[in-house]
Amino acid sequence: MLAAAAVVASLGTVPGSADAPSTTYTCDRTFPGHKGKGWGYQHCEGTADAPTRGRIDGPFLIDSRAGDDPTFWCEAGTEENFPAGEAKLPDRVLGFHCERLDP
Repeated sequence: MLAAAAVVASLGTVPGSADAPSTTYTCDRTFPGHKGKGWGYQHCEGTADAPTRGRIDGPFLIDSRAGDDPTFWCEAGTEENFPAGEAKLPDRVLGFHCERLDP
């Protein structure tokens, strides 16, 4: 989680918001998906406020324990009642509308 905080701090502002989200998932690895998706997989853990199963509402970060993997900022899309992502901890976390935050 420290890596995600460092990336957010280095950018100054986060897409669509002046503040970083409190919800963060950290997984062994992350990778970009198609059409703005961000994936985290293997041994995923979330902050205290992070859902462990099912839909994720509101902005969140996906970070990797591997230093060269991307970090993602994910938010809900414009579709009504469509979540920002889904969690199935500890296996994986998926963000549907994500932006890569690599400096």
